[in-house]
Amino acid sequence: MARLQSSAELARVLTSIVRRRRRGTLEVTSSEVTTLLFFAKGRLVFAEQGTLGETLGRRLLRDGQLTQDQYAAVIQRMTAGLIESEQMRFGEVVVALGYLSPEVVHEALAAQVRRKLLLCFQWSRVRLGWDPSPEPLRVVAHFPSDPLQIVAAGIREYWAREQLLPTLGPHAARYPVLVKTAAQISEQLALPSAESAFLRAIDGRQSVDRLREREELDALGRERLLAALILTGAVRLADEPLEPSKPPPPSGSRGQPRAAVQRLAAHLAAARRRVDRASLVPPMDERRAALEAEQAHQRGLVQMGYDAWPLAARELRRAAELQPELVEYELYAAWAELRASPPTTEEGALEAREALADLAKRVRRKDRDHAFAWHVRGQLAALEGDDRAALKYFSAAYRLDRSDAEAERFLRLLKGRLEKK
Repeated sequence: MARLQSSAELARVLTSIVRRRRRGTLEVTSSEVTTLLFFAKGRLVFAEQGTLGETLGRRLLRDGQLTQDQYAAVIQRMTAGLIESEQMRFGEVVVALGYLSPEVVHEALAAQVRRKLLLCFQWSRVRLGWDPSPEPLRVVAHFPSDPLQIVAAGIREYWAREQLLPTLGPHAARYPVLVKTAAQISEQLALPSAESAFLRAIDGRQSVDRLREREELDALGRERLLAALILTGAVRLADEPLEPSKPPPPSGSRGQPRAAVQRLAAHLAAARRRVDRASLVPPMDERRAALEAEQAHQRGLVQMGYDAWPLAARELRRAAELQPELVEYELYAAWAELRASPPTTEEGALEAREALADLAKRVRRKDRDHAFAWHVRGQLAALEGDDRAALKYFSAAYRLDRSDAEAERFLRLLKGRLEKK
């Protein structure tokens, strides 16, 4: 089995893929999630990830581009197509039913590919495997995007201070020098204006430690951006400050190319497993089970909206039974069952809460931005009388899902209660 690598090594490998215009498939595994990243000429073109929340339909529903009824109609049409031995993709059905234009679906698919790489940076430790074979690229759609922009975004969004120190600490006394103009780097990495202002302060005369103490951004924001610039090769690190009379390098210059991909491939050659590309198109029975599970899940969510917990529990449990490997389904089913039939003993209630807390933790381990997992943790904290923890969890749930009226209600209640203490 491949050894665990830091997420900084993932950033270095991706930077090397871009710099050397590599072609192949990078497998990134952490906890219960495996992501396959497909590259052509150093560009990310496709991604596969075993996370329910990252399916195209779920994202369109979450972003408000599809209504609940439209989503259900698409799933129903896909299920009917399987019965007729016709394999249909979600995007094709959405367009065929006239819900969205091909251009909107294409952009949504491209955004989905970028999002799957971004989510890889929420894990601090990963296993990496590199397959240089060109065959997998021939069976997937291509939505080219710049991995470096996503690497920088992932670091700036997800990394905690302990993940940043191994990158910043060894270079504390060195002097970052931009390898392109600040405007070019800002554009390439899609930096917002506040971060672009910090970027302009990097002049080759201030050390990493000095830059970490500047006033632009907050402390964590400065450290995240510095780590992103170092790991994407947007800066070179000099041992001495740049002389005032010495101009920075020309805008087209680059740091030394990294050999991380080659080292990684050699190290993992014996352990690397080739992914069966037929798995990208599951067998008919598996696809039918997945679609029927999603139908049951959606019916259960509708019943949850009406507080019809026994009906919701029945539908959500069917979804979990059809797709037992998806912990998201199990979390919804277990929560509905608790609401439908609360334990009658304190011991039973404690066991149920512990099981739900573990399920929510497993879901958040796969997707830190899973709103319902945060919601459940808020509910559990409220049941335990921990108002401050409940406020934190419900705040996260509502930030991620503005349609969560129950989370909003709890937030108002908890804030009022804490203000009175």
